Amino acid sequence: MTRPHGAYFDLTECDGRRAEALCNALAATRMAVLHGSNTPSPLPRVDPRKANDASKAAGNRLAVYATTEVRVALLNALLNRALLSRLFSSYVIGYRVVAGEVILRATDNVFALLTERNPSPWADGFVYLLDRRRFTEVAAGASEFTCPTSVIPLATLKVGAALGEQLFTFGTDAGGDTAVPYSPEERDRLAAHLLRII
Repeated sequence: MTRPHGAYFDLTECDGRRAEALCNALAATRMAVLHGSNTPSPLPRVDPRKANDASKAAGNRLAVYATTEVRVALLNALLNRALLSRLFSSYVIGYRVVAGEVILRATDNVFALLTERNPSPWADGFVYLLDRRRFTEVAAGASEFTCPTSVIPLATLKVGAALGEQLFTFGTDAGGDTAVPYSPEERDRLAAHLLRII
């Protein structure tokens, strides 16, 4: 395993809610922003990547993306994108914050995988604490931040796959689903967006 820089904490044996609470406590210090990545081993540094999203202000920048939304970082850390890329020729995932709750949104193929869990779309991953002073807020009051250059983590947290199923749920009796498929209207907008960037 590549040795990460900074402090390293393995939270895979930790209760999911305790792991989330620790991430929340670290984010609340306002000294760091969070970056989630689903890789087999921890990254010694987080390098800029180009986001494929022209629909928002920060889209299509070559940058390190980070957030103060803990569940967004955990989503990116836990969702097994390598598996999704092997299974599907195309897919789209996103999120929306509704009343303070992060809602995972996915195209039908990914949502079916979330439902069937065969194979599970979740895998162990990593959340990186990055120096907030290196980052620029995308918009005033936004939870998304970017940095144009590589960043060495202040600390690395390894989080367990089981946390994904605990955080992103559907079919709940109380109607508090935190994972939903895109609506037909949203799918049409996604298709039009993809045509513009191809």
